[in-house]
Amino acid sequence: MKHLLLLLICVWSASCSGQRKQDYNLDVEVINRANGLPSGWGFGNVSTATVPNDSSISAYRIDSITKQSGNYSLLIDWTKEYKSWTATNYVIKQVFKGDRIKLTGYVKTENVTGSAGLWMRLDGEKNKNYGFDNMQDRPIAGTTGWQEYSIEMDYDQDRVKSIVVGGLIIGSGKMWMDNLHITINDIDISEAPLNLFPPANPGPAPSKYITDDSVKITMRDGAQVSAIIVRKGSATGPQPVVLMCDIYPGETNEALAKYCAEKGYVGIIADTRGKRLGKDNVEPFEHDANDAYDVIDWISKQTWCNGKVGMYGGSYLGFSQWAAAKKVHPALKTIVPQVAVGPGIDFPMQFGIHTCYSLKWLHYVMNNKLTDYTEFSNEAKWDKVFKEWYTSGRPFIALDTIEGRLNIMFHRWLQHPAYDKYWQHMVPYENEFAAIHIHILTITGYWDDDQRGAMYYFNQHQLYNKDNDDYLLIGPYDHFGAQRYPQPVVQGYSIDTVARINIMQLVFQWFDYTLKGAAKPAMLKDKINYEVTGANEWRHAPSLAAMNNDTITFYLSSTPTSVGYKLGTTPETGGQGIRQEINLADRSDSDAKAEGLILRDSLISDSVADKRNYVVFASDALSQPININGSFISNLAATINKKDMDITIELYEQLPGGKYLLLSENMARCSYLKDHSKRQLLTPGKVEHLEFGNTFFISRLLSRDSRIVLLIGVNKSKGCEVNYGTGKDVSQESIKDAKEPLIINWITNSSYIKLPVRK
Repeated sequence: MKHLLLLLICVWSASCSGQRKQDYNLDVEVINRANGLPSGWGFGNVSTATVPNDSSISAYRIDSITKQSGNYSLLIDWTKEYKSWTATNYVIKQVFKGDRIKLTGYVKTENVTGSAGLWMRLDGEKNKNYGFDNMQDRPIAGTTGWQEYSIEMDYDQDRVKSIVVGGLIIGSGKMWMDNLHITINDIDISEAPLNLFPPANPGPAPSKYITDDSVKITMRDGAQVSAIIVRKGSATGPQPVVLMCDIYPGETNEALAKYCAEKGYVGIIADTRGKRLGKDNVEPFEHDANDAYDVIDWISKQTWCNGKVGMYGGSYLGFSQWAAAKKVHPALKTIVPQVAVGPGIDFPMQFGIHTCYSLKWLHYVMNNKLTDYTEFSNEAKWDKVFKEWYTSGRPFIALDTIEGRLNIMFHRWLQHPAYDKYWQHMVPYENEFAAIHIHILTITGYWDDDQRGAMYYFNQHQLYNKDNDDYLLIGPYDHFGAQRYPQPVVQGYSIDTVARINIMQLVFQWFDYTLKGAAKPAMLKDKINYEVTGANEWRHAPSLAAMNNDTITFYLSSTPTSVGYKLGTTPETGGQGIRQEINLADRSDSDAKAEGLILRDSLISDSVADKRNYVVFASDALSQPININGSFISNLAATINKKDMDITIELYEQLPGGKYLLLSENMARCSYLKDHSKRQLLTPGKVEHLEFGNTFFISRLLSRDSRIVLLIGVNKSKGCEVNYGTGKDVSQESIKDAKEPLIINWITNSSYIKLPVRK
């Protein structure tokens, strides 16, 4: 018997040592000859039991040209599909000894519209989940070169039965992945010891987190708001709370709350009224101010709350923080509004101009209790709808009829083209800003679609509350980059290396400072913190005014140049002006890309000559570098033959090599330029001075030999409602109102722009 036992032990030992030499195909070097794809990998959906195949197999392939190491990389080409997301997956059904697991790998992307990244999930019996991370708190977007990314989490050796890893794209674009590695307690998985005898009934899992995903909080009017609450299991005593009020509930919300708990806070995601478990109608923007107050009031009374609440989040979630500040609850100590939407300011209309995108967005958040990304990402469907409306010549108010579904919110918004009491009710207005005495960190980007909303709040608080504790961080970021992790390339433009900071890390450094008494984040050296693109340098100033010490004025002229007309440094004398004629009934441009601030494809362009309905002005080559900081001001003199028009203004730097970099832009209905809250029609034939100072903020060191290029035009495309100039409600005008063309006479000798500069 002793000899038999010894023999069995030897055989078992040899078997164990042989298992540890198993090679996994994480580096995608072993190819299945039957389908030409990496062996062991699944495509198109995610499963623990099998390695599934997908009918759209052409979207996944090996790439022997673009690779990080070895012979191949795995490419997800998600540019032709209209499903909202896709994933690749590799399943490892073995149990290892250890308590920490880490996935590392290299990713390269091209034109990713939503997000991309690696993902890892740890599964137990009956698909019980013991860990999940898909990088949604640090997404990869746009076009990026090869970079290493990692996912690390706790590993329960007694409960985890399989490890699933892969790559993920939400939206559209291309993603390459290569050279993946998994370690267990810092040992490569191919050599990590197996846990051959995990307990059959390990008992209850240790409570790292205390999670409640079904909380319902009753509002003052009887409505209920649902919430997810996560606390660290090891926490002792009350803690500060980090709250996010969210209209986009989804699978990642619990992970976001856990992220807050991991940072030492109670993490709470409260859904916008009507979303997820809520039974009420979804009415974006309308209830957030009161609901946020009531949610914070409920939080402040819980035993696990120490009486301090901070808020963060971007876009709509940035708005919801300013809504909460309309009447500040005593427990609300700080907000970090990122790329904050300004309802009535920059969405759903821009200076009175309603956008087609607003209807698309409404279906995104109203189609179901979660978020309808499938329909939202169906670009072909929405482009067809917008084109059909535009070519039909029907009033803008018929857009939802053409789409096929009546949307009450869309019509409600169209009734308020001015910044009237409907919008003023949603966020602080004028003197209400004076009552806000909390710490505020505003984060936005030069190419953030909602920069105008973010800066509106910041400027209004500065105006009405001189004793504020406001900080601003702004850099070369777009709408997504300013929320979490900036991408190295933003819409075709490679940002400076110093600008590639961890925004999420800064946010929680700010919470540690304002809610726990830690040191102020080192990045925030003064109230205004901005990166000078082209100089690769962060600068700091006590106020927006202190950023500059001079202005440079450029004057329009009627002198022709190779690209349009001259933009001079002295006023033109005796100029004839420039006559522009636009046929508002023309639809020959229906196949062109829809225009509008949120519809930009790239910051870099080869030419501006193909821009429809624009007049182009270009300066001489700069004799020395110029540092622009802030929003430029335009004062344009013109006469028109109608009562109104919608104009767009764009500012570019023509780089020495000839390409054009977009610096700033904006669009506006001229009848709202003097007063956003009240329409004042233009008088046909009368000289009008159109002062436009609400342009996008930029800090840029323009190089010597660059040129300043200004485009002034009329907004007419399938992306926005068409202003036919009758003076009636624009949303009810139709192509029948076009009649004679719009005729503009730009009076060049009294038109100019001013650039704020630091010398």
